[in-house]
Order: sequence, then C-alpha cells, then structure tokens
Amino acid sequence: MDESTPQIRIDTWLHALRESGYRLTPSLRAVVAVVAESHHALTPMQVLALAQAGDAEISRATVYRTLEKLVELRLVQTVHDASDCLRYVAGDADHQLLVICPQCGRSDAVQSERLMGLVNAIAADHGYRLKDRLLQIFGICPECQ
Repeated sequence: MDESTPQIRIDTWLHALRESGYRLTPSLRAVVAVVAESHHALTPMQVLALAQAGDAEISRATVYRTLEKLVELRLVQTVHDASDCLRYVAGDADHQLLVICPQCGRSDAVQSERLMGLVNAIAADHGYRLKDRLLQIFGICPECQ
C-alpha cells in the first residue's frame, strides 16, 4: 500500500472519481474512506459493514460500483484469496508484490528491484514483453502467528 496518509489518499481518490463523472455523495465518500484507511484486503461485504457504521444509507450497489471504478482507475487492487473471493486493497500500478495474510487480511506492498529483475527475465525467457504485473503471496502475518 502506498505510504501517503489516508487523508491524502482519500482526497486523491475523490478527485479521480469526480473527474470520472461521479457525484461525491456521503455514501461514496464513506466507501472510499473505508478502503483508503484500511491496511487489510477487504471483501465488499466488509467494506459495506464498515461504511454502514457511519452511514446506514449505503447500498451494496454503491459499494460494488465504487470498488469497480477504483480498480479501473488503478487506485485499488483486487486480491484473489484461497476461497476465490475477491478482496480489495489500496494500491497502485507501481506495486510489485502484495504479501497478504489469509487469516486477518493484512496486506503489505513490497518493492524489490531483484524481484522485478527475476520477473523480467522469466518473461523474456518465454518471449513475453511485460505490460503489467501484480504478484500476490499469502502468508501468516506476525500478529496472527
């Protein structure tokens, strides 16, 4: 996850959504805040429950539409967990690797030149030119061990 403060991230995301034609309703703002402030990969239902804690008027449709648009804008990344459930985590195209705890959902972004050298070499060995990348590794975080 990027290192900017949650409020800077929230403001950036809201600006991007407004530029994409979205109305910045209280419900949309609540969904953005939940994901932007979290250090965990959240399911849509977790986002809904956390956002409803502050605004009971939020619908599932608002959560799903907002998450979908944030992914499209490359502000949020999808995480595929072992049960094939989609989770969402703040992130951007510069993230090379997400390490995710399958027990609590904590996620940490890792930048590694050595890793990217290996990924580029593997792609080149097979004749691929990389367009995008996202590696996800699941492991038990220190708090859950």
